[in-house]
Amino acid sequence: MQHIVLIILMSFILTACGGGSGDTTTPTVPELLDTDGDGIANNADNDDDNDGVVDSEDAYPLDASESLDTDGDGIGNNADTDDDNDGVVDSEDAFPLDASESLDTDGDGIGNNADNDDDNDGVVDSEDAYPLDASESLDTDGDGIGNNA
Repeated sequence: MQHIVLIILMSFILTACGGGSGDTTTPTVPELLDTDGDGIANNADNDDDNDGVVDSEDAYPLDASESLDTDGDGIGNNADTDDDNDGVVDSEDAFPLDASESLDTDGDGIGNNADNDDDNDGVVDSEDAYPLDASESLDTDGDGIGNNA
């Protein structure tokens, strides 16, 4: 008896899906999930969290509070205190999205790692006894006190 019920059930399912009639199309089931509540189901919505960033460009397509993770650590930039994962918190990092830079002592927009004159005094760091002090660059007597002091 169980086999007959199973056969009837399978036959019903195949008929409902178009099977057995030569129809090879897959029936569509409307998606009911609408995570952002905008009245557009997720399968038709290109911004499932309605944060203004399309899902294809959103690292967190179902989280309206996040869309970017520049360091790829799994923590979105809004919650991440170190967006470039260089070990310097963003609030103290002159270049929070550049892992190769974190300081710009002379404020010229060039990080100290790339800047050959970190104090912007016109003397390149390799020839400057005080590369982070714009008021000094020489210590001719070697006493640790710049010539201008």
